[in-house]
Amino acid sequence: MKTTIPHQAIFCGPDSLFILDGDQNLIEINGESSPLIKEILVGLNQEQSLESIFENHQEKFENDSASFRDLIDWMLDKQLIQQAIELQKIKIHLLIDSHPSTQSESIMSTLNDLNRNQMEYILEESLEKSDLILYIGSLFTHRKSIKELAKRSYEAKVPLFYSEIDSTSFTLGPIIYAELLSPCLNCYADRKQVQLKNPKAFSILQSTQKQEFIFTPLLKNKLYFPAFLNFINLEIQKFFQSNLSYSPLLGQSYFIDGISIEMQKLKILKVPYCPICSKKNQSMTFNI
Repeated sequence: MKTTIPHQAIFCGPDSLFILDGDQNLIEINGESSPLIKEILVGLNQEQSLESIFENHQEKFENDSASFRDLIDWMLDKQLIQQAIELQKIKIHLLIDSHPSTQSESIMSTLNDLNRNQMEYILEESLEKSDLILYIGSLFTHRKSIKELAKRSYEAKVPLFYSEIDSTSFTLGPIIYAELLSPCLNCYADRKQVQLKNPKAFSILQSTQKQEFIFTPLLKNKLYFPAFLNFINLEIQKFFQSNLSYSPLLGQSYFIDGISIEMQKLKILKVPYCPICSKKNQSMTFNI
């Protein structure tokens, strides 16, 4: 099992070590073990195994493998070092504006680069066989498809992560999960539609039978796309590490304006008598 140093700076004094992870997180290590800890960190930085580090410095460790192991356990407990774990594989059904896209593979590749070996994201063609549905795009250009997606995801009990990005802002959430009785995507769309700046134009667009796409922009060219994907990756990790029981995005949506650096939080309510998610024995609201 590979042992590595987390993403933090390390400074070494004559008889002390300083571990820095931002100005608010500074750890000072003093004591007889400081030089030994330094040798371990230097070795790991050179990608040596723990066995090699011990063999190369047996005299400093007084040929005591048990004490060396105790020191390693202490460093792991203090998160000075970390050990690789078996990656959790997450099968993601990725939709961009309600349909699979040629951009999907590059987005999945970027998400895997961001997750720092916490999880492995796998592109899954089948919605029903996926662990998560990741939707990126508008709710209103394909309103009929959104209703179908809301119904399929709720019936299949597959969590759905909604997101959207435009030229200057992006939206994260809600995460919708039938097992937690959260409002469905259709409820969110109905609630959001009343807030549109030009709902009449969207109604005309939705009623047009044949829509011809003249140009579809690449998501990676959006100004805040790197931040957007970083947030998505972190929220997926939180959700699956909690065994699908917690995320700030469950039943809530966050709108981030990159120009004004402002954030708005919207709590999602169920639409009364929604044919998808409102049952007689369920509340019409979703409380976090």
